[in-house]
Amino acid sequence: MNIVKFPVLVVLALLFTFSLISCGGGDDDPEPDDDIVVVDPPADGSDDGGSDGGGNDDGGGDTNSDKQAFDDFIAAQMSSQKIPAVGAIIFKDGQILHEGYYGKSNVEQNLPLENDHLFLIASISKTVTGVALLRLYDEGKFGLDDPINDYLSFPVVNPNSSTPITFRMMLTHSSSITDGDNLYGNKTFNGDTPLALKPFMESYLKVGGSRYDAEANFSEAAPGTEFNYSNAGSALIGVLVEEISGMSFTDYTKQNIFTPLGMTSSTWKLSEITGTIVQPYELQDGQAVKVEHYTFPDYPNGGLRTTPREMAKFTAALANGGTYNGYELLKSSTVSEMLRKQIPNLDETMGLHMFLQNESLGLWGHNGGEDGTTTEMAFDPVTKIGVLVFTNVSAEDKSVGDQIDNSLTEMYKQAFELGKKLQ
Repeated sequence: MNIVKFPVLVVLALLFTFSLISCGGGDDDPEPDDDIVVVDPPADGSDDGGSDGGGNDDGGGDTNSDKQAFDDFIAAQMSSQKIPAVGAIIFKDGQILHEGYYGKSNVEQNLPLENDHLFLIASISKTVTGVALLRLYDEGKFGLDDPINDYLSFPVVNPNSSTPITFRMMLTHSSSITDGDNLYGNKTFNGDTPLALKPFMESYLKVGGSRYDAEANFSEAAPGTEFNYSNAGSALIGVLVEEISGMSFTDYTKQNIFTPLGMTSSTWKLSEITGTIVQPYELQDGQAVKVEHYTFPDYPNGGLRTTPREMAKFTAALANGGTYNGYELLKSSTVSEMLRKQIPNLDETMGLHMFLQNESLGLWGHNGGEDGTTTEMAFDPVTKIGVLVFTNVSAEDKSVGDQIDNSLTEMYKQAFELGKKLQ
């Protein structure tokens, strides 16, 4: 397998001499899988990590200069924000225009980031979860405005309102299901969670459940009347996929999304990983502290591990109107509905489990943040240009975390502007 290398890594080797504190051992990183399937390579068959990309190189030296300027920008952001690693990819119509793998996948092991290393992508996972449910919608299994209780084996009712919760409400974070304390504190480190998705969510949402809290788990507002970003709601979407399809959520997404798109290493389970997992870190008092690998029972809201190249295939399908490499992920009409402002009176950016990330640039997508990771996904359905920026860092202090978020926002904007030049 060709390893993506950039001259800027020489600089980064000096930038990342800041000290790190170990917080215990994570999983031993396995060897990379050489059978990785990638986003369509450049037309000339080369795979140089995007140095010459798959786009038209009409700019000659100027194009190379633009790419180098982008690489330098990433390096500067990594230095200022103390980010150990960044994986970035820019693509159009499923072809890579430029990609870069910067810094260290594991600082303690001095392991350079490579294109087949898996990141925990946090809430970008929600886009996969939403698509999984919408595939069942495409099959005519339910209507967007149907009550979810017609399809669940346990009732979910806001104790403050008799208004039924619908699929559309679930997909637009307006279901009135909120993130109470009982949703958290259930991580399993260095292994797969022993808690199954459906029983966990039933215990959280069903009256009498061990994690049920009427005040904390539901909003006082009636369903459909308030936007309230809900990790619990996104996990329940995973349960709906299971109930309607008759399959486990992991099996359904593997069979209907990952395998057909060639996302061969993407997974919700640590036990299924045969390649190298990017080591997560958390900034504490200016130092990057190692975070052990973890899983959690409500994983459809943020537990997917994948590579920039593999997630680019999924994103390209959405940017292309629902189809990638001959596989129809969603009907084009469903993608159009997904990328439409659904609740403008409540939130101006909300589609169907997808956000209008930047209206001036016409970019839809999602961002993500979990302990040890911060991520960005954005694409333009008009130009079909998409970008992904994954990092392996978060911050204990909120203000520092906000700086990292702002840095990634600038990274994806710069990536998109480069994509427009390279298309």
